[in-house]
Amino acid sequence: MHGLIYCAQNLINKKIYIGQTIKTLEERKTSHKQQAVSRINGYFARAIRKHSFDKFDWSILTEEDTQDKLDEAEKYWIKTLETMNPKYGYNLRSGGGVGMVFSLDIIKKLKKYKRTKEHINKFRIARMGHSVSKETREKISIGNKGKPSPMKGKIFSEEHRKKLSLSHIGIPSVMKGKHHTETSKINMSLAKIGKKASMETKQKMSLARKGIKMSKEFCEKSSINSKERWANPETREKMSIGMKKAWIKRKIGFVSPMKGKYHSEESKKKMSIALIGKIPWNKGKKTGSQSEDTIRKKRMAMKKQWADPEIKERRIKTMIGRKRTKESIEKFRKKRMGHSVSEETRKKISIGNKGKPSSMKGKIHSEESKRKMSLSHIGLPVGMTGKHHTEETKQRMRLAKIGKTLSKVG
Repeated sequence: MHGLIYCAQNLINKKIYIGQTIKTLEERKTSHKQQAVSRINGYFARAIRKHSFDKFDWSILTEEDTQDKLDEAEKYWIKTLETMNPKYGYNLRSGGGVGMVFSLDIIKKLKKYKRTKEHINKFRIARMGHSVSKETREKISIGNKGKPSPMKGKIFSEEHRKKLSLSHIGIPSVMKGKHHTETSKINMSLAKIGKKASMETKQKMSLARKGIKMSKEFCEKSSINSKERWANPETREKMSIGMKKAWIKRKIGFVSPMKGKYHSEESKKKMSIALIGKIPWNKGKKTGSQSEDTIRKKRMAMKKQWADPEIKERRIKTMIGRKRTKESIEKFRKKRMGHSVSEETRKKISIGNKGKPSSMKGKIHSEESKRKMSLSHIGLPVGMTGKHHTEETKQRMRLAKIGKTLSKVG
């Protein structure tokens, strides 16, 4: 035997309660009695408290060997004896473990009942200031772990979405006029660290935002907020650090999200129109007219980066196999044409290279490399064509040759 269907009849008004149990009838009777004594607010429990437990007659209607048969039997007896009708019984559900299936009488009462604004306000005031303890939160968290969301795999239909949208029209957001505390902001920030949206999610977000145009009022507010943020020195410092990190990432092999993409003609026109009448940030500024302090800071920053073996290795890897196009070389050549390095710069380069071995020391060009270099110089004028060494240069070259000869003899 798997379980049984029992009947509890009130000897005063002849009303019946039908139930099922996989325990013995005596155990189930004890359970009902305890529920009535502990002031559980159920329909049948209230009836037991009102008339007393002794005024009910208990009997077994049938026994079944499976849960399915037990459920069907409970439904059958509730329907047959009409125990969902308040005139004849105490059952509030149709039985069979189907959950809250109310009687027609109760459904009518529930339809009439509607919370008023006054009722909602009272409930809100009663709950105001109430916070769940950490212990309770932990218990709830443990209880919910491993359980999938009740909405997992479900998708709202278009009709349902429209209904939800219409039901919220005119209702202000729960966060209207409120602001997150600094602690709340930090907690939200920490919760999102390491989380990355999948490409599918990104595409959905992109499609959802397409065609949405920001109002002028919204754009003005955003502009004001941005200006206020930039006016704060702390914010500027944070953004500066973030931009530096992004720059380093980009330099060590970070692929730009715009790589391989092109703006459409429509997009270009929109950007062009948006910039009409705006003064460029670099208007009146000259490229290269940086202060000595700025140049020094940049130089120090670059030295620090190159001193890091990891960054150095990444940068070298990104450069391996890269080849400049002929177009790029030609542009660079034209740009440098006529440019001459100052005496001061030459001295600095000379001092910096002193004691350093040549990058070609101990290396020999292959025959193929020699042939390529020879072909690449065909038609090009020799670097010293039309030029003459100064007397000082001739003297240096002469001394250098003498030094080499002596070293060979020695």
